[in-house]
Amino acid sequence: MTAFDQLGTEARDAAGADLDLRTTRELVELMNTADATVPTAVAGASTQVAALIDAVVTRLAAGGRLVYAGAGTSGRLAALDAAECGPTFGAGDVVLAVSTEQESEEDDAEAGARAITALGVSTADAVVGISASGRSPYVLAAVSVARERGALGHPGEQLADALAPFRIDREGLALAHAACRARSAARITSSIT
Repeated sequence: MTAFDQLGTEARDAAGADLDLRTTRELVELMNTADATVPTAVAGASTQVAALIDAVVTRLAAGGRLVYAGAGTSGRLAALDAAECGPTFGAGDVVLAVSTEQESEEDDAEAGARAITALGVSTADAVVGISASGRSPYVLAAVSVARERGALGHPGEQLADALAPFRIDREGLALAHAACRARSAARITSSIT
């Protein structure tokens, strides 16, 4: 068995071994049980998540951007969420996504690095890597290049370790929503005063 096969996102889940034999009700309950593990994982890292959200909000308030870097399905979810942040939170075009166009590109580290470079990511920006496995070369390279360019780069080791049982794509999207909400609230507060 390879290290890749040992990743939770790539391994077969024993709880789902007989999905084709289960009723719809059983499938819904199984999904709900799995989703119920998320709040516990986030609660265990709430201090780190809050600090990261605050750091992203600081960058956004100073005119920076929040850039998702994702590959495969995680990249498509990142692009969808980035597109939604503008109209939902009044974020305009400060939330962007770079992602692969084909599944096979998730292993292309150079493409991830090029995407961040092409955006002109700088010290003003924050880059959030979205990867179900936490090991996509495209995503890791994008975050690494962002850090080299002085941007806030996530996942940082401390937060990634704290959220190890939690899928980083969900956490990253939740982070962005919280940052956009905070930025929107700050804009509303400043326009009232």
